[in-house]
Amino acid sequence: MMKLKKMAMAGLVVSGGILLSACGGGGSSSPAMVAQTNTTATIDKTSGAAIVPAVIDKPITFSSGVPLLGTSSSTTVTIGGTGAAPTFNIGSAGATATGDMTFGSCIFTVKTSTFLAGHALSVGKVITINPCSLTVGTSGTPVGTSANLPVTLVLGTTSSAALTLPALIGSDGSVAVNGATVGTTPVVSATGAGG
Repeated sequence: MMKLKKMAMAGLVVSGGILLSACGGGGSSSPAMVAQTNTTATIDKTSGAAIVPAVIDKPITFSSGVPLLGTSSSTTVTIGGTGAAPTFNIGSAGATATGDMTFGSCIFTVKTSTFLAGHALSVGKVITINPCSLTVGTSGTPVGTSANLPVTLVLGTTSSAALTLPALIGSDGSVAVNGATVGTTPVVSATGAGG
């Protein structure tokens, strides 16, 4: 009889342990994290070569032109080459300008052009646009999950139409677009993101 009670007690202890372990122990997993804000990546002498690869070979459209480029109708800016040695192709109203892009904000040196002589985008002109930045719509995006996010190029006070590009937010808040790390954003618990 005593042996039977000990076996029954042992069975209860084992069953209780299994039941408790099935409950998961409560609270040891981390809450889901999300980006708290959108990310603005300033393109300058220090960061330009790292940021620009995010949009290389992607036509970027400014529907009403870019006053600092001397355009007032739909204007397309395409950055080519590499982050270290970018080139550009700008088209508007049937004219095109190409050349080299450097940083210190965004500096466009026109080498070939079908814009009329004297235009801001005619051959030999150098256009410095400050500020120059990328804005990535990261707010509310889960950390560690690839997502297609809106990305705009801002030239002076003029924003482009949004491109939709693959992006990833790291657990440290780093933001990579098309594989290029463009900046950081604060990350918060999904329950504390506020909307």
